[in-house]
Amino acid sequence: MTRTEHLIEEYQKQLGYYPQEECWIIFLNSQMNVLGRQLIARGDLTHVTVHPRDVFRGAVAINAYCFIILHNHPSGNKTPSMADLRVARQLMVCGEIMQIHLCDFWILTAHDHYSFHEQGILKKQ
Repeated sequence: MTRTEHLIEEYQKQLGYYPQEECWIIFLNSQMNVLGRQLIARGDLTHVTVHPRDVFRGAVAINAYCFIILHNHPSGNKTPSMADLRVARQLMVCGEIMQIHLCDFWILTAHDHYSFHEQGILKKQ
C-alpha cells in the first residue's frame, strides 16, 4: 500500500461516516513526507467553507513545500461540487504565488474517494 493509499484509508475511517463536512490539510515536505495535519474548517451536512488564508497560514508556519486538502461528503457522493472546483482553483493560484503547491484534493466518502490529481484536474492551465 502506498503512502497516499494509507492516508486515504486513514481519513476514510475517520471522516467517511461523519455526519457533517470537515476539511483537513496535510502538510508535506519536498520528499512528500508528512510534516503535520490540521483541521481547517467544519461545516454542516452539505457544505464546508474553506478560505485560502486558513490553508496557507498553517503551511507557512510549518514550512511546507506542498499540501493535500481533503474533505468528506456525508451524502456518499464523491463527485466534486462547483464549490470544490472553485476552492481547488483558488488554492492552485495562491499556491503558485506562495510557492507552496496543492498536490491533491481528496473528497472522501465511507466507501470511496475522488482525487483531483488522479482525474487530471490539478494540471497547470
